[in-house]
Amino acid sequence: RMSWGARGGGRAGPVCLFSAASAALDESRPKTTVSIAGCKGKYADKVNGIYEPTGELYNGKPLYRKADDPNQWLRYYSTKNWGVSPTEWKDANDTRTHFYCKEKDLENPTL
Repeated sequence: RMSWGARGGGRAGPVCLFSAASAALDESRPKTTVSIAGCKGKYADKVNGIYEPTGELYNGKPLYRKADDPNQWLRYYSTKNWGVSPTEWKDANDTRTHFYCKEKDLENPTL
């Protein structure tokens, strides 16, 4: 099981569920949507939700966009962690994040 952390007053850990669901997408794109649920705290509304693959790579890994908030991204950071952040930080390849995976070098955020 992966360990997750939150920044800026959020809480993560056992209360956060992170799962993958199969989706029928174009063969050239990743076939997994990612669901994050149960996070509490300051950024819970930004983090919790369904993330859909964009078909693009970001730092060499699939990039996901939040289905109901196109300003939130699940992405692979240059620090080799997965995390959630807004468009501004993504576009700058900034390592700031609202929510991140403590394990490094995971191939995808659902392992």
